[in-house]
Amino acid sequence: MKYLGIILLFLLFIVGFLALNLDTLFYTKLNSKGYDRPVISNQREIVAWVFEEDNKQGLKDTLGNVLIPPKYDYIEDWLQWGVLLTDSGGYDDSSYDYVHYQMNKIGLIDIKGNILFEPQFDLVHFGRTNSKARALVIKNDKYGYIDNKGNFIIDLKLDSASIFISGYAAIKPENKVGLIDYNGNYVVEPIYDKIQLGYATGFTKDTIYLVLDKKVLMINHKAQIFEPIKAKEE
Repeated sequence: MKYLGIILLFLLFIVGFLALNLDTLFYTKLNSKGYDRPVISNQREIVAWVFEEDNKQGLKDTLGNVLIPPKYDYIEDWLQWGVLLTDSGGYDDSSYDYVHYQMNKIGLIDIKGNILFEPQFDLVHFGRTNSKARALVIKNDKYGYIDNKGNFIIDLKLDSASIFISGYAAIKPENKVGLIDYNGNYVVEPIYDKIQLGYATGFTKDTIYLVLDKKVLMINHKAQIFEPIKAKEE
């Protein structure tokens, strides 16, 4: 009986693993050139297929119709913000216990077969607290922002920039830092030495640090700038 609990825990682990991975295990299928990979949405639904021919990858719909012929070295199979990342020049960096593809030049497509951006970016990062599907992009050490429709919000002209957090992103067009909204408009002009995006201890989660000439200021979610409240000395 003392081993019964261990056996039950092991069986529960196996059942849980299969439940999480059954879609991929069941639907990955072999074609004449290699394996098709299902494109999975956030709702864990198969919305398209990545297929491979002659070491290049393309995209099919769920009925098997070719949407994009095989032209990329890699197509990501996880749908995020309605788009898939594509790659040119990367390589498979997987090991026996770790699946990973190292991208080189990154582009974006959607599951309707529209090519939003050909592979060109060194980085594409949508972030996590981002309700408007804006991605930070980097190319040749210049920063900019794109949306998930194939448009630039800010061209690749910034010296530095951050991902969007709570509706704001910090950008550095030259030597000073400012704050923009989802549309690329300034809510804080670039006059600050430093802007720290994140959660400030003891304040609301939307509070952001600003630093001007070593003086610390703060800004809330309404773009109101104020000085931090100092604790009373006892």
